[in-house]
Amino acid sequence: MVEVDLKKGIIRTVYEPQRRFTEDALRMLRAAYFASKLGFEIDAETLLGMKSCSYLVQNLSSDRICWELEKLINSNYPKIGINYLIDTNIAPYLSNFKKGIYLFNEKNLDKISWIEFLSICYFDDVADLANIHLKSNISSLVTMSINVAKENKKNDFSRHTLFEYGLNTVLVANKLNVLLFGSKDRESYINQEYNKLPIHSMSELAITGIDIIDNVTIKENRMISQILKEVKLLVLNDKLANNKESILKYIKKHF
Repeated sequence: MVEVDLKKGIIRTVYEPQRRFTEDALRMLRAAYFASKLGFEIDAETLLGMKSCSYLVQNLSSDRICWELEKLINSNYPKIGINYLIDTNIAPYLSNFKKGIYLFNEKNLDKISWIEFLSICYFDDVADLANIHLKSNISSLVTMSINVAKENKKNDFSRHTLFEYGLNTVLVANKLNVLLFGSKDRESYINQEYNKLPIHSMSELAITGIDIIDNVTIKENRMISQILKEVKLLVLNDKLANNKESILKYIKKHF
């Protein structure tokens, strides 16, 4: 059990640290989390116990480690907890998560989102995400962010990429390439380009497949998806106005 001394701003274990950490190694991560949450210090005896028992965290499940690290990363002062994990030699035993921890420290970051942190940790081993139980939307966002970053290492994100993956995913991909490869930070450009997109989803396109069927003679219905795809790209790149009349005129001429 970890005890917090609110008056002195100190975090310590109840009873002898080594005994407590041997009973449950997660308590070491919890001490680092409370330090991050409250901006407190971990007392000297507890730190010594964490150092001597650091290897025990390798026996924890990835899920338990993940849940505790998520709270730490989302806390008020994650830098404090990250430094404790490194100083007590716990970080090397945290499997995939150690990459994110060391990069956080190396880049002297103050804050990072949980999605960004996970994406750094699993950048080279996306398949390993299956070994931890994440909410499906989190897992999907991390996977997409990593893939977009790998496909755009110079952060040259096209309008099509912004449309297909959305603003948040592209911003994470941008951050990954900045931190991992020293790419130019294009956050401002990405926000500007996204705001300038004529459409942000297919629901904003001025026509639907039904409109095409009702107004254009098409040899095969399977062509409709191809037509919509071409129209989408033209609209996104300002080569065709997003209004029903202009789009139908283009379709009748070219199909």
